Amino acid sequence: MNRVWRGHKTIFFVCSIIFVMALTIELGTAYAWYKDGCVFCDANQNKQIDSSDIPLENVGVNIENTAGTFTRSDVTNSTESIGCFRIDLRDDPDSYIETLDETTLPADASYVIPESGEFLFSTTAEVWYIHNDWLIDSATCREVGCRVTGGGNDTAGISPDGGWDGTVAEDSARGHNNTRIDYYTFGGQAGANTGLPPQPKGEWTHHQKRGADGSFVFHAGTASAPPGTEIDVIICSDEGYCAPARPAPDKQIDFAGVGTFKNQNSLPVSSSPLASANLIVGETYHWFEVHIEDLGEPGNEPKGNNKKNVICANGGSGTDAFADPPVFLPANCDCADFYRIRIFNGVIPVFDPVTGEVTNLDKTNVIYKVAGYINGGNLQIHPPTGFDLK
Repeated sequence: MNRVWRGHKTIFFVCSIIFVMALTIELGTAYAWYKDGCVFCDANQNKQIDSSDIPLENVGVNIENTAGTFTRSDVTNSTESIGCFRIDLRDDPDSYIETLDETTLPADASYVIPESGEFLFSTTAEVWYIHNDWLIDSATCREVGCRVTGGGNDTAGISPDGGWDGTVAEDSARGHNNTRIDYYTFGGQAGANTGLPPQPKGEWTHHQKRGADGSFVFHAGTASAPPGTEIDVIICSDEGYCAPARPAPDKQIDFAGVGTFKNQNSLPVSSSPLASANLIVGETYHWFEVHIEDLGEPGNEPKGNNKKNVICANGGSGTDAFADPPVFLPANCDCADFYRIRIFNGVIPVFDPVTGEVTNLDKTNVIYKVAGYINGGNLQIHPPTGFDLK
C-alpha cells in the first residue's frame, strides 16, 4: 500500500516539473523581446506624426545589434495594420541600430523622424519591448487637392436703387425686385471621404426657401439621400489663401456630382426653368455643380473701411472649372466668401452595374442657378486629410 502511494506521489512530482517547464517555455514565448513601429509619410509637412500622415506599405526595416552578431528584418504591412512592422529581438539585454531599406522608399524620400535616419535603442531586464514610429518626407505623398466645409445663406444684394447693399447675391438675372429674388441656405462638406473609397466624397444640401424658383430642398451624398447620389468630382484652383483665413492650399474649389430633390414645398413662377423641368421629387436624379471661393473669415462681408466701394463682381472670380474649355481666374480677397450652384435637368436613373453610378445624366440643360457673396456663415477650404487621400 505504501509503495503504491509513494509511486503516485513520484508520478505527481514528475508531472509537476513537466508542467512548470512547459509553462516557463510558454511564458518565455509570450514575453519574447521585440521591437515594433510604423512608417509614415508627412502628408501635411508639419514634421509631426498625426492623422493626416499616410502609412507606407512594403518598406523594409532592418535591425542589427551593435556587436554585429544579430540581424533581423521585416517589411511593413500592406493589409492589416498598414505601414506597421514587428521584429523579434534577443531575449537578453542588448543595444541595437534600426534603419530602413532606402531602396523600398520613394526616390526623393528624406528622414523627418528620426532626422539621422536610424533609431538607436537598448533592451534591459525591465525593458523588453520598444516602439518607435518613422516619419519621412516625399513629394509622392504630400497633400494634393483640397476639401471644403461650411455653409451660409445668400440674399440678392442689389438694392432697389440699383446700388450694392454689401452682399451681391444674384438670382440668375430674373429681375431684382423683392418678389423675384431667390433666398436660400446651403451647407455640408466636399472633398472628404464619408467612408472608404469608392464611397461619396462628401455631402451637400441646398435649401431654396422662397423666390422665383419656389421652395425646395436638394441634396447629395447625405444620409437621407438615396443610393447613387454623391459628390464625385473635386477641382481646386487659385493657390494660396486670403488673410485672415486659415492656411489652405487653394482659395477656390469646384465640385460636382449627382443629387435629388428631397421635396418641393412651393412651385416656381412660370418663367422659371424649374417650371417645365423634368423634376419628380425622389425619383429624378440631377447633375449639379458648385463653385466656392474662400476669401477670409468671417465670410459675411468684404473687408476694408469703405466696404460699399469695393468692386466685387456679381459672378465672383469668374472661375468655371466645368466650362468647355475650363476657366480659372484669381479671386478677390477683399470680398466675402462666394457660392454658386447649378442644377441640371433630371433623368430617371440608369445605374452602371459595375460602378453603381448613374450613366445617363443631363449635363447640358441648367434648370436652377444662383450665385453670390454670402450674407452669413462661413466657407472654409482645408488641406485634405490622409484618409481623404486614400
